[in-house]
Amino acid sequence: MNLPRIRFLERRIAQFLEHGSSSPWLRGLAQGWALYAAHRPRTPALPGVHLMGVEGATLGGSWRTPLALALTQELVRKGERVVFWSHGYGGRGPGRWVSPQEAPWEAGDEAVLAARTLEHLGVPVRVGAFGTWAGQGTVIVADGLRVSRGRGACALLALDGEAPWGAGRCPPAGDLRARPKDLLEAASEVIEVGEKEPDRLSIDRWRGRWRLEAEGLQGVPVAMVTAVGRPERFQRGLERAGVVVTTRVELPDHRGRGVAAEVEARLQGRRFDVVVCTEKCALWLPERLRGKPVVVVRGALDLPPGFVEAALQGSRWG
Repeated sequence: MNLPRIRFLERRIAQFLEHGSSSPWLRGLAQGWALYAAHRPRTPALPGVHLMGVEGATLGGSWRTPLALALTQELVRKGERVVFWSHGYGGRGPGRWVSPQEAPWEAGDEAVLAARTLEHLGVPVRVGAFGTWAGQGTVIVADGLRVSRGRGACALLALDGEAPWGAGRCPPAGDLRARPKDLLEAASEVIEVGEKEPDRLSIDRWRGRWRLEAEGLQGVPVAMVTAVGRPERFQRGLERAGVVVTTRVELPDHRGRGVAAEVEARLQGRRFDVVVCTEKCALWLPERLRGKPVVVVRGALDLPPGFVEAALQGSRWG
């Protein structure tokens, strides 16, 4: 089976999970997943550090990594000494400190993105086994780590504002990591992130707003190339900003290595002046495709007032 076919199947599986299934036998398997997820062990706090674990409600698309990065940046602005931990999904090799110059397939695209985003703040990024490599008094922001809520640790749950529980079922019938009640019970703080202000919000959740910075692209026909979960959400954000998407190429999340030739072929004959992508997708792409520039459209997550202080207080000892 050739590589484009494998990637096509990966994307179709992801779409299937995102939309969910009502098949009785898949729902039975999903109940088994939910039972397993409810009893999976969580990482306890480490003595002398403030641990903040950021978990998403779904298998991708819950704003988990953007939340972890925004939280880290705000903590540094408040004078905290922070270490960023990433699960390093898609990477290889032993646990280590990540260099911003690493290839995304070596340490994982989200870990390399974090290293490049946080480099100017002096925040080190770690992948691999979670352990005692952080110094005393440090705040550890752990992207994708299941943390036990309680003394010395704050378990943060990120939800998508438009589809907080995804397809509403656990795999293989949907994309939900665990039952909503189990996710909520395990969380110290819950934040719902979206591209617009929701009409209503439960009083026990925080609300954050995601913004795309797409100045200068309005009215320009663009080709959208993505290697993320829920690429349609990126397209909606572009269109809200006045960007005209004339064609799109979707790659599976975390699966961008060696795709330049494939993307070039899929863009042949298409009408566009600029290729646009997210910061994470740009890790996999060259600076030009079909002779046209590749422009990174950056996003910004506005955290609600008091959220960082609550998370920091939740991770305090004593």
